[in-house]
Amino acid sequence: MNRMIIILLMLGLAGCVADAKRRMSAETLAPLVKAYAFREIPKLNPSTQFKIEEYRVEGLQAALRIQLFLVRYMSADGQQFNESLLIYRDGKLTPFASAFGGHGLMSAVMVEDTLYYTYSFGSGIHRSHVGVLSIDDGKMQILESGGHISTDLFVRKIEGGIQVEAGQFHRFNSWNPTKVVGRVKRKPSSLAVVDPAGIEVPSFLTTRKGIQQPTEPDKK
Repeated sequence: MNRMIIILLMLGLAGCVADAKRRMSAETLAPLVKAYAFREIPKLNPSTQFKIEEYRVEGLQAALRIQLFLVRYMSADGQQFNESLLIYRDGKLTPFASAFGGHGLMSAVMVEDTLYYTYSFGSGIHRSHVGVLSIDDGKMQILESGGHISTDLFVRKIEGGIQVEAGQFHRFNSWNPTKVVGRVKRKPSSLAVVDPAGIEVPSFLTTRKGIQQPTEPDKK
């Protein structure tokens, strides 16, 4: 392999690394958002406009190479009629948490290589969830708690881990705390919130048909 080919390969690799680290703005993301929206909703009105807002979380892009965006779907007369929370990673958009009828993403914080977050949604029955997002063998892994009804939960990084608080939502990563609920506990296929005594705080599972019975507390 001659020297010129080696140089070209090195430049190409450097370009890929630079592209992976490049932060997408609302403007640069717009074509991807439009393609995503019309792929998900083929009959979407061609006059639909999109307002794109990034949720910035310290350390997120450096650790996981992802960005989080809220996309508002706007009609020609300027009325919002839909919205999506999306993850941008490696040139692709992936649906994230639900924002329908609630506050959407309310809080998020990085601890090492894991994103802890909370969001709320619900038309008629307001609920909030706690989740974690990490990358395992190059694939995104997400675990979430059941829905906590009629309350808003938030995650705060404290010495020794993550604290879950209840409070009044103001805007992303800004809230008025009313009490400490506990901490996050990982389970094999989901998350739970446990109180300071280590007892699981009951939550309700959400389904397309409505609300199931509360999850059984895990006292271990």
